[in-house]
Amino acid sequence: MRGRSSRILRLIAVFRFSKAILLIASGLGALRLLRPGMMEVVTRWVEALPFASQSAFVQRAIAFITRLPPQRIQEAAIAVFLYAALFTTEAVGLWMGKVWAEWLTIIATTSFIPFEVYEVIHKPTIIRAAVLILNIAIVVYLLYRRRRLRSSRLMRKLVPFLLLLAACATPRSPTHPNDREWNLLMADYQWIQTLRAAQKVPPANATRKQEIELVLENHRKIEPTYVAFMDKLREYHHRTGDPRAATVLANEKIIIGDEYMNLLSRYDKAIESYREAIQIDAANQDAVQRIAQAEQRRFMSLNAFAAVKVGMNEHDVRKLVGLPREDWIKQIVQNGRVYAVWIYPKADGGAAAVYFDNGVVYHTNWNAAAPPQAQK
Repeated sequence: MRGRSSRILRLIAVFRFSKAILLIASGLGALRLLRPGMMEVVTRWVEALPFASQSAFVQRAIAFITRLPPQRIQEAAIAVFLYAALFTTEAVGLWMGKVWAEWLTIIATTSFIPFEVYEVIHKPTIIRAAVLILNIAIVVYLLYRRRRLRSSRLMRKLVPFLLLLAACATPRSPTHPNDREWNLLMADYQWIQTLRAAQKVPPANATRKQEIELVLENHRKIEPTYVAFMDKLREYHHRTGDPRAATVLANEKIIIGDEYMNLLSRYDKAIESYREAIQIDAANQDAVQRIAQAEQRRFMSLNAFAAVKVGMNEHDVRKLVGLPREDWIKQIVQNGRVYAVWIYPKADGGAAAVYFDNGVVYHTNWNAAAPPQAQK
């Protein structure tokens, strides 16, 4: 880092020295302007120097000098040489890595920036803008360097004290509910809700498989953000016991349970998720109600099954008794027709079945599979 910092200082020194050369050239030219016929010659010579044509300071110096009487030209030349001496001093000091040179460069460069800004605004060119940006960058870098080095020396003195302070009082995260952390968490949660609202929804005529694939795709898209948020929320709830966090955690468990119940027909998993929600938030009535729904739909009842009639389509059956698990739907294609059977478990361990021909019910069987005891 020190080697790199020294190289940057030397580059700045070269830049400052080049300005000094330009000023010296301007001063010499000013003195020669006192000789008859030399005004225009010296002006063209100075402007031909590198960066002179785009240097706001040099241009101002030339314009100023050409309007002065001989006595004032001599005085102006002296002022230009003084500025050249200033820049040369800066360059030598920076090349040698002197602190006073850094502060001198900061002050001098800052004093010229307003003039350069004026030139860029009223007579914009790429080079003028580049020189302005470079001067600002020099000031910023030198201020940063001074602050960093001063902070480094200060830190060396403070390290023993800081270590003692850290040993005596280790900072801890709040152990009680607080709005600062909660508002940050809710900002993250609002973003997740926004992502959810923007996700695709399955069309009305989507198949079960298409619905599942779309839900999985939606989960994958927000998974990194969601997992990180849930980890932070669980940690905050565990540490503070904030009931607001408990409500959000429980609601997320309910969302998972709803997908198990309504999409996958995995009522056992849905009930498990709802019970976890109640463990987190015992007053959550939504979870209580959903457990009752899942228990009711977990096993096929005779009354519900009796409502399924021949001639109904798959959509009608789904509205009445729901879909069975994906692995409890069997389907074959024969002679250009699609035959399917939906199998529903019963509370006694047996199963009922609904049979479809091209999506239309043609048969139902309450005792499609006998209970395990009857099979023995």
